[in-house]
Amino acid sequence: MAHPPKISQVPQNGTGAIAIRQQSSLEIRSSPLPSPDELKAYNVILPGAAERILAMAEKQANHRQETESVLVQAGTKQNGRGQNFAFILCICCLVASVILGCLGQTIPASITGGIAILYVGRTFLGKSSQKKK
Repeated sequence: MAHPPKISQVPQNGTGAIAIRQQSSLEIRSSPLPSPDELKAYNVILPGAAERILAMAEKQANHRQETESVLVQAGTKQNGRGQNFAFILCICCLVASVILGCLGQTIPASITGGIAILYVGRTFLGKSSQKKK
């Protein structure tokens, strides 16, 4: 918080000349809360204001923590659904590959089976390599 500059005037040698000296200070905080001195000043202006300010900060912190918890839970559910859909897709590709192979369509069967294997590898093995990072 910047404080207003302090200016003092000091006459020099009786010549009528005035020397001006300016001093300013700057206070930097990383906390969202006011300093203890500011809280005291709030209480002087409005009794109980400091308590209300602290209660407001606690309420905001609780809200932020609850929101983060909900987001983490939603992300976990979404990842689980994605893995389930990937598993179903791979099973469908493998079944289609077997059916195509039984019908004598070896090239489409190989391509479909290869896609299923690559997709499983990318889905499950790719996630384990991301965790290592």
